[in-house]
Amino acid sequence: MQSVMRIVATVLAAGIVVACATGAERWADDPVPDGTRLSLHETVPVSTYTRRAHIQGGAAVDPGRIDRFTPHCYIRVRDTEVRAVEPGEFEVGGYRTRREVAGSGMGMPLLVAGTLQERGSGHSRNEARVGLYSADQPHVHEMICAYDSTVRRAPHLGFADIRDVLEGVGTLARP
Repeated sequence: MQSVMRIVATVLAAGIVVACATGAERWADDPVPDGTRLSLHETVPVSTYTRRAHIQGGAAVDPGRIDRFTPHCYIRVRDTEVRAVEPGEFEVGGYRTRREVAGSGMGMPLLVAGTLQERGSGHSRNEARVGLYSADQPHVHEMICAYDSTVRRAPHLGFADIRDVLEGVGTLARP
């Protein structure tokens, strides 16, 4: 009986460690490789409040109108005087992903037949970040694409997802 209780305690302890590991960076199944090119075809206005140029559904959008449960991207600028990201070519590098998990109740992971399954309420915010480099627009330095999900282990955004968000405003091409 004691050995069964030790096994149960060990599995629960492992589950708690996994449950607390929020925000860990991981690779998506379809990462954006270094050397990818972003060609921006339209001017995207920069919000004076956020210093970001927001894109969703292939169009520039006001930050207050973003549907956070649908993939969207924003381009960050360093200079507070910049009012728009202009059309141009950007080299993409430094792809990384991140998931932040929040929840309440019994959101404890369960190990079932060697797979991690989660139960309970909560949501996740899934991000993919890339550096943007352009000699013509040095104030542009990063693009973050994200979406929120009610599924705690929703997939990360990869190359195809980001390409779809940008379609219409820009194109993403592998090296």
